[in-house]
Amino acid sequence: MAVWPYGSDQSEKRPPRTAAQPYSEAPLGSLGRARSNLRLISPRTVPRRSPPLTREGFIYVVAFDSGTVKVGQAADAATRLAAHRRDAARHGIKVAAEWSSSSHDAFLANERKLIDFCRQKGTPQAGSSEYFIGLEFTEVRDFAAQLSQHNSQTSFIPAHSAEAGTSALSYGGVYESPEGVFLLVASEGILAHPGRRWLLALEVRSHDDGDLLTVAIDVPGVGHRYVNTGNISRILRDSIGEQSGTCLGILSADDMESIQDMFAVVLDL
Repeated sequence: MAVWPYGSDQSEKRPPRTAAQPYSEAPLGSLGRARSNLRLISPRTVPRRSPPLTREGFIYVVAFDSGTVKVGQAADAATRLAAHRRDAARHGIKVAAEWSSSSHDAFLANERKLIDFCRQKGTPQAGSSEYFIGLEFTEVRDFAAQLSQHNSQTSFIPAHSAEAGTSALSYGGVYESPEGVFLLVASEGILAHPGRRWLLALEVRSHDDGDLLTVAIDVPGVGHRYVNTGNISRILRDSIGEQSGTCLGILSADDMESIQDMFAVVLDL
C-alpha cells in the first residue's frame, strides 16, 4: 500500500533519507507520473488495524426432533441458535430443545470439554465433530451448565491435552517428527478427524530470522524457540502420530494469543 506520510501536499519537500529511514521507490503504473514518487512504507511502520480477538462467547446445546444433538460455541448465541432453527426447517426438521450459557471467557475450552463429553457418551455423526446421536439433551445440557466459566490464568490446556512425551495431537502442541519440530495450529475439530491427513502447522526454529511475522515462544521443557506465522506448513498426520511423533509440550495461553494476533497481521498485509 502506498502511503504519503508527510502531509496532504505531495509537492512538500521530502526529508532527506537517512540510514535509519530506508525506502524504495517504484512506479505505480496507471496511477500516473505524479504519484510515482510516493514513498513505500515498510510493514513494520504501518499501524495494525486488526480487530481485537473475541474474549468472551457462549457454548450451546441443540436437540433436533430427528434424534441428533448439536453442541458448539458462538460469539452470539441467539443468532447461532436462530440459524440452526432455520437450517433445520429447510430440511423438514424441528428443534426440540435448546440451551446456551451466559457469555464467558472460557467458552473455547468449554466447547472442547463438551465435545469430548459427547464423544464419550454418544456417537459422532459421520463427517462431523459437533453432531451426535445416542445422547439425552438433559444430560448434555447439565454437563455443559456445570463447566467453569473462567479460564486458567497460567496456561492453555487443550481438551485433548498432550503431556510431554506423549503422542496425542493437540492444538498448541509442539511435536518432534522425522521432518523437524512443528507447532500444530489446526483446529481441534480437524484434529478429531483421523481422515484429515494433512494438518496446518508452523515450523519451530531455534533462531530468530528477524522477520516481522516471527513470534518468540517458550516450549515447556525445551526452552526459547521461534515460529514464523507467515510460513504456514502442511504436515502429514502420520509424521507426528503415535508411531513417529512425540509431543514436546503445550504452549501457554500468552504464546498462543501472540500467534493468533500475528495471524491477524498476516491477513492485513
